[in-house]
Amino acid sequence: MSDKSTVTGVRAMGLAVTILTNRRPALRVVLVDDASGTPSIVDCSDIPASAESLAAQLHTLARAIDSRARGAGQVDRVVVRRADNPPRASNNEGPKLRLLAEGAVIAAIRDVVPVVDVGTGRDIGRWCGSNKEGADTAASNLLSAAGRDAMYVEAAAGAIAGLALGVP
Repeated sequence: MSDKSTVTGVRAMGLAVTILTNRRPALRVVLVDDASGTPSIVDCSDIPASAESLAAQLHTLARAIDSRARGAGQVDRVVVRRADNPPRASNNEGPKLRLLAEGAVIAAIRDVVPVVDVGTGRDIGRWCGSNKEGADTAASNLLSAAGRDAMYVEAAAGAIAGLALGVP
């Protein structure tokens, strides 16, 4: 975590889009709270897109995160981990689909939680007072301690960054 003082009692949600082997987007959601003075995972979940048109998949993700955020109670900040910049440009469908899904999710979550930050792994590492690898390691350790799956690392790193950024 960062040298910055963290405001105790912050509840942050981390979001990360992944593209599944069936070439459909899924949203990984991690809700973290530090009311006890130590970050703890409140919830980890997946929101997969169903086998329908691309527009319907994006709409489904947007509606689902809207509903999930409204049901999560007070969320002070959301951090969306967006795709990192690739070393070289590509014309593959996966990165394009991820960007579309991220846009739909960001638009939907902003209606529920007014404080939304969007950043790459490098940005999230910086917000945590570290680097991408440091933020991912902290997220992995938090997930492991809670008995949660490592597939949530990117979303958990976003949530930890949300705690470090604190309440605006």
